[in-house]
Amino acid sequence: MVAISLGFLITSQPLFMYWARCVEIISTTKGYDVQNASAICARLSNDDDFDEINTIVEKDIASTKIYLQIASSVPTFIMAPVIGTWSDKRGRKIPLLFTISGFFIYMVFQLLATLTYEHISIYCWFFAGELFLGFTGGIGSMFGTSLTIVTDDCRNKLKPGSSTVPMRIGVASFVQSFGSLVGTFGTSMLAVQNPHSIHEHKFSYINTALIEVSVGAMALIYAFFMVRETYFPLNDVYLYNRLDTFSTSSSVMMTFTHYVYRRCESFGNDPKITRAGVGGGGGRQESP
Repeated sequence: MVAISLGFLITSQPLFMYWARCVEIISTTKGYDVQNASAICARLSNDDDFDEINTIVEKDIASTKIYLQIASSVPTFIMAPVIGTWSDKRGRKIPLLFTISGFFIYMVFQLLATLTYEHISIYCWFFAGELFLGFTGGIGSMFGTSLTIVTDDCRNKLKPGSSTVPMRIGVASFVQSFGSLVGTFGTSMLAVQNPHSIHEHKFSYINTALIEVSVGAMALIYAFFMVRETYFPLNDVYLYNRLDTFSTSSSVMMTFTHYVYRRCESFGNDPKITRAGVGGGGGRQESP
């Protein structure tokens, strides 16, 4: 479900970003109202008179994309190792819910941008979403944690060395890729090629964002109620401590045994004890 939502997102976001920035730039630079600016943007690619505006919009998006990537990458670079350590210390489920929650809120920001782009710059919502997504580990941490849960489940249920372990990992990766494909296909079905009105174009982006948020909410609810914990680090620590205690006890016993053996060997090689034993035996032989 997360992959389906991601498929909708990565396909619709660039299209909506171009549309919203075009409307905003034409409204602010040319003095048109939102309705006329939307009409111009709807036929922008088919009208040579607006090539200059098209170039401005493309440059604006390309330059801002760099800062959006930085806003997401820097927090992700910090938080991804923290989430990985967290999952190793406290289990997998809570970090998974944490990363899915960040992705869900990111999609909520996307929905708010589609609803308010005529009045509020979409970059306000996009930068907030990228920062929030980064501080929750990013998309990579979300998929990585989910695959880790699959790996743990394989280790718990299957025998060591079983060939079905990599098979299940491959199936999980395929399902994620297929979900992204479904999301991309759904976006293409909702896209309006030749809108009869500007509202059709606008509502196509809103409908796509609503589907993203809905599927993301379903994924979060499913992960909360249905996904079970597959890794119990406290049990592993207990087992390690037991093995470590056993190893320490064995070492002490071996040291003590070696000490007793050396002492017995030293008594056997003591000259005084040897002479006393020999002398005593000679005296008993001379008495008759």
